[in-house]
Amino acid sequence: LPSGKAPGPDGFTTEFLRASWDIIKQDIYDAFNKFYTANGRGFQKLNEALLTLLPKRADAAALSDYRPISLIHLIAKLFVKVLSLRLAPKLGGMVSTNQSAFIVGRCIH
Repeated sequence: LPSGKAPGPDGFTTEFLRASWDIIKQDIYDAFNKFYTANGRGFQKLNEALLTLLPKRADAAALSDYRPISLIHLIAKLFVKVLSLRLAPKLGGMVSTNQSAFIVGRCIH
C-alpha cells in the first residue's frame, strides 16, 4: 500500500502498519483468516467509508472549492490489495476477449 495517504476512519495509516507490524501482525492474520473462512460477523463495517470535503482554499464557498476524499479502513484496503494481486494473473482467462478494458496486454481499440 502507498505511503503518505490519508488515514481511514479507524485512524491508521500504512506507516502505522509498518512501524507496529511485529505487534499487530497476528491480529491482521486472524482478520484475514476470518475473512477467508467467511466466518466473520461484522465485516459489513469494513465496507463503510467516511466521505469528507477538504477545502482547496481558505475562502471556499462553492462545491468546486472542495476536494472530496473517501476514508476507508486499513484492513479493507489490505483485503482489496491482496485480492487484486491474486486475481490479476487470472483475470485474462475470466473475462471475455470482447471485454478488453482494464486487462493488462489488451487494447480497447
